[in-house]
Amino acid sequence: MVIVQSDSLNRIEGYGNVIVVPLTTKQKASATYVRVEPTPLNELDRDSWAITNQIFTLDKSDLKAPLGSVSKSELYAIKDGLRISLGIS
Repeated sequence: MVIVQSDSLNRIEGYGNVIVVPLTTKQKASATYVRVEPTPLNELDRDSWAITNQIFTLDKSDLKAPLGSVSKSELYAIKDGLRISLGIS
């Protein structure tokens, strides 16, 4: 999963959730599926897709140690997918 929550939410005292986008290894031709390539930066072992139309929240206590991060270009593509999914221009 990719954490997509803003830093402003992280600074709210007592806010115990985190907003995430799930990852899958099953490719789908859709504007809401964003490819994330495996790199040493993200520690993925195969191509994955961020499913931006299935965002959800988790309790921060349910998070495990972070494995890595997506590239800047992948993050921008995920933001674009979220805009499409949420109807934000």
